[in-house]
Amino acid sequence: MDSESVVDRSSARAYVGLREGRLTARDVIELSCELMDQGREFDAAREAVERHPLT
Repeated sequence: MDSESVVDRSSARAYVGLREGRLTARDVIELSCELMDQGREFDAAREAVERHPLT
């Protein structure tokens, strides 16, 4: 799966989770990591990963 597909999937999961009131930290972290892996680094993404690293 290419990196854009992974970001699209992670974005959709985060969007649905937010709309349905079931957004998890894991959803946010996975999306943040994917964006950062693509060089699209944002302060919010970096902070999310630093605060809650996936183990």
